[in-house]
Amino acid sequence: MTTPVVSVSDVKQLVRNVLIRESSITSLVGDRIRTAHIVDPDRTPTSPFLVIERPRLGRSGYEGGFQRIPLDVYVYSTESQAEADKIYDVVYQFLQAKRLVDTTTSGGVRVITAAGYIRQVGSPSDGWNEQIRAWFTIGRWISMTAG
Repeated sequence: MTTPVVSVSDVKQLVRNVLIRESSITSLVGDRIRTAHIVDPDRTPTSPFLVIERPRLGRSGYEGGFQRIPLDVYVYSTESQAEADKIYDVVYQFLQAKRLVDTTTSGGVRVITAAGYIRQVGSPSDGWNEQIRAWFTIGRWISMTAG
């Protein structure tokens, strides 16, 4: 059996698609759900916003026919730590043990063919990011996907 390889960018986009479809999340952050941090130090992000990113450290791997990819989900707020925590709690409600599947098609073919699920594996932590001058709440998640 060949284990399917799923790109990290597809997995991050699957998670983004789950979150962007939830009105209770978009009512808090709009469409500001990103798959990478902003690297321009002169650009001030509009707050609040979410970032889905692969951690700098962590283990990916294969388990049977599934690919396991760790992801960090950040919520940023320039208003307060309480706002970041509140939004993270809403994200948790809609993302924990969620099926990841994209039904978007182009020419009758699914745009992202990978599918799977995601779950939180570590308690969220919080802090202050001096570079963007915002509070954050971050949680570690694991996605299990197959292509």
